[in-house]
Amino acid sequence: MMLYFCHQICYVLYPGDDTIEGKVLRLKQQYTLCSASLQDIISHFKRRSTGGVNWLDFPNKVALQMNDTHPTLSVPELMRILIDIEGLSWDQAWEITQK
Repeated sequence: MMLYFCHQICYVLYPGDDTIEGKVLRLKQQYTLCSASLQDIISHFKRRSTGGVNWLDFPNKVALQMNDTHPTLSVPELMRILIDIEGLSWDQAWEITQK
């Protein structure tokens, strides 16, 4: 019985990606986890910043390890957050993201 529940959980969390639908669902899951993680990291960074947020200090305070497929989504997602939400220019966001 327990093995059956494990298979159900795995089926929902890790769907097969041999179909287009499976690939799309996997990408959505990966993006959601990546975005939520980055938003949490940025929230902590901003909360701990004293005297205003200095975005140039972000790479000195934060390190992201990208050792799998879905963490690589953090590059465009960090750019999106820095530009669209935080109001940085493309060049500023790219400099921070590269570091």
